[in-house]
Amino acid sequence: MPRLAAKKADHERGSAALLYVLMLMFVLAVTVPVILSLTSNASLSDQTSRNEKLATHLAIGGMEAMLAYLRSYTPDGGLERDEYLLGYPGFGEKTFNTPEGVRVRYRATITTENQGRYVVRIEVEAGTGAYMREKSIEFMFAPTGPEELRVVTDDTERITVPVGSGGLFVEGDYDENSIINGTPVSLDNLSAVIGAAIDFYQNETNEDAAEDFETYYPLAQTPTCPDNCVSDASWEAMAANLPDPPVLKIPSRNYWDTLNVTFGSPENPAVLFFENKPSFNNLTLTVYGTVIFPQGVTSHGMNLTVYGDVIFGTSISPTTVFNVTTYKLNGEGGNFYVLGDFTPTNSPNLNIAGNFYANNVRLSNPSRIVVGGKMIVDGQLRFQNTMVQFQVGLDLLVGSLYTCCTNRLDSGGDILIEGSIQRTGALEFHAGGNIGVGGNIPSAPWHPVTVQTGGGTTSLIVPVDPSPGEGGGGDGNNEGGWNPVRLS
Repeated sequence: MPRLAAKKADHERGSAALLYVLMLMFVLAVTVPVILSLTSNASLSDQTSRNEKLATHLAIGGMEAMLAYLRSYTPDGGLERDEYLLGYPGFGEKTFNTPEGVRVRYRATITTENQGRYVVRIEVEAGTGAYMREKSIEFMFAPTGPEELRVVTDDTERITVPVGSGGLFVEGDYDENSIINGTPVSLDNLSAVIGAAIDFYQNETNEDAAEDFETYYPLAQTPTCPDNCVSDASWEAMAANLPDPPVLKIPSRNYWDTLNVTFGSPENPAVLFFENKPSFNNLTLTVYGTVIFPQGVTSHGMNLTVYGDVIFGTSISPTTVFNVTTYKLNGEGGNFYVLGDFTPTNSPNLNIAGNFYANNVRLSNPSRIVVGGKMIVDGQLRFQNTMVQFQVGLDLLVGSLYTCCTNRLDSGGDILIEGSIQRTGALEFHAGGNIGVGGNIPSAPWHPVTVQTGGGTTSLIVPVDPSPGEGGGGDGNNEGGWNPVRLS
């Protein structure tokens, strides 16, 4: 009986093994031809995929070598960080073939963006012709030495400022008798670091606008609509028949009729290009997506609500009603960019969820300007009247400030002025962080500057225990850093 049981068990194991063999043969019979077919049809795809991986790995490896070089820096080596960075021996271009015969072109470059900021770019091409694939990686470095004054543009580096604990820092001249509730501290190099931050945001804005144009404009279609596209009904038809992708070039017209229309949706955001400076008399427009006026706009009446970004490619001077409200879409955007001057002749009402940028701003009439993010004015912010409301959620950075009369500026972060203040009226600064003036605060005790700071965060990183008139001292504990930011 045991022998019979063993034989039966052997037969059962043999049957099970045979079953697995038959199953494997069946699977192979089905899949091997398919695999061979895919291999044959995907030879081009396989080669390009290998080249793409090769380019990616080499680009990452090149940047890792660069970072390893920077990590080996020692302050006692006799070189400043900037000199050490510029002296990296890996900059240049090389072309070689891998052992497998794949042609590789490797290029490492460094460019100076502005004072104290450098962009390192690693570019790799692998393969030739249709098989060629490329990869590029860019980092920005802002080398800082021990206890260096700076304005950080990475919001993760911001510092919380308790109520009443912010500072009023001035590089130029000031009169303490003209300042209420604040004790000015002299700080060298303040104008330069504020200017560098403004330059950074200007470049960032220009790059964002250029990317939107280069990405979407080639996809834009001109709509076909009745009534020469000037009536409200024709605009409704445009909005109801968006192309795929939903990118439109709105023709330039004198739109004198009352228009009230919505384009796009949260699920299907649209991009609208308004070409050749159109004129609007009474436009009420809601857009989920992006609105771009490459050549600006002639506005005699505009109510614009955008869940996304609004970009004007040049200066604008709207008249009569100019109401613009932006929101973030899916947590992004909500910006208002003017790649030129913003000089409304009316009383604009702006409620911007994201950032605001313009070269110069002149507000001639009582206006309401509310910006949820940062407001950057590369040149002059000029008040020709008393504002109804002027409020910035994070930082206000301007080249210079002029105010003809009594005004109040509110900021949840810093108020930073690269140049001087000109004023003929009382001025109030309410900043959640610090206040910095790179130029002069004029003497005018009869029109004082009232200062209130703290309760928010600051991007102005001031050396520890700064010494008045010496640009800051410090206890020497901060050895500086490279402050890398990946750009692509």
